[in-house]
Amino acid sequence: MLLYFSLKYNGDWDKIFDALEQKEKIDINELRNIQDKIRCKFITLLNPIYPTELKNTFKPPFVLYYVGNIQLLSNFNKTLSIYSNDKLDKKNINSINCILNESKENDYTIILSNDDNYIKKVTIENLDVNNKYIYAINGSIYNYFVDNDLDFEDNFSKTLFLSYTYKNDHESNDAKTNHLQASLSKFVLFLDCINTQKYINLFNHFINEGKEVLSIPEIELSSAITNTFIDMGTKILKNFK
Repeated sequence: MLLYFSLKYNGDWDKIFDALEQKEKIDINELRNIQDKIRCKFITLLNPIYPTELKNTFKPPFVLYYVGNIQLLSNFNKTLSIYSNDKLDKKNINSINCILNESKENDYTIILSNDDNYIKKVTIENLDVNNKYIYAINGSIYNYFVDNDLDFEDNFSKTLFLSYTYKNDHESNDAKTNHLQASLSKFVLFLDCINTQKYINLFNHFINEGKEVLSIPEIELSSAITNTFIDMGTKILKNFK
């Protein structure tokens, strides 16, 4: 039933809740064949595998659509989100590579959104080769796989793709994606993020979610907002433990 309403209302929490509360009528034949309409797997809010950290948040998705290794959700204490400026110099590219290597050696899972930045470019070319990744997809999982020429049938062992909606005509929702990514992450690292409202909002979101926020100090004349975050109480990243 949750899958039926999630597909009907494109993951819209309020509409799904209203349908459940008002006991909206369902065509039994449609309900029987509902799983045949999707090419990926799913878990509902009632599934024991559903991440507790997400379940305990405000308006958690009734259904999570996924492709890949769902067991990656089980090691919350070693999950790290990374945010960086799209235009990186050689020094910062080396920093990201170093962080990814440290994460791999210490068995961390990297939580990412599908923003078009350097980290995405690095990871999408190395799926199931290096680190463990969870992609919190902004938009539908169906459109993401089609747009990136990925195969729903691939056996991803070190990668998990997650979305709150299956197919929604390329609509996106930054707020829901940030909510999903923040809920699945214990730590977040801001690296050379420029002083824009986007990163300030992300910083405040992770702080409000009670996450461990990390930064690496930047040079004094840098346009990055990283040093400001450190002044606001962000911990300086030294090493993974």
